[in-house]
Amino acid sequence: MIGSRWTFRILIISLMLNAFLAGLVVARLDRPDRPGPPPEVDPMGMVGRVASTLPESDARILREAFQREREVLEAAAAALRDGPALLGQTLRAEPYDPEATRRAMRELGARREVLIEGTGRAFSAAAARMSAEGRRRLAEFPPPPRRP
Repeated sequence: MIGSRWTFRILIISLMLNAFLAGLVVARLDRPDRPGPPPEVDPMGMVGRVASTLPESDARILREAFQREREVLEAAAAALRDGPALLGQTLRAEPYDPEATRRAMRELGARREVLIEGTGRAFSAAAARMSAEGRRRLAEFPPPPRRP
């Protein structure tokens, strides 16, 4: 009788522990520790999303401003997409060279700066020609959601 009482208690505790651990596993699947791949760098796609929220005349101004910077922006975006491979190459090298990793990081920073500068030129040129309503909507535009 006493043995079966302990067996029953152990069974209940085991079930509770299993339910707790299953909950942890499900929570882990929902929120992984590792981030997903970086968001795609697509300046012209971003312009399309922003322009869709503007009055038509302001959307046209924005598209024209970015069209003038398109070559620079697309080249910078392509260079940034190659960045992880560049950095990974330095990290996998044998023997490892810390200076090569630092150079790769500086190079990635320079590539990002080209993209930021070109975007800044296009946005400021467009905003200078936009209506007050267009600039207000531009200021309120939410950034694209980050991938988990």
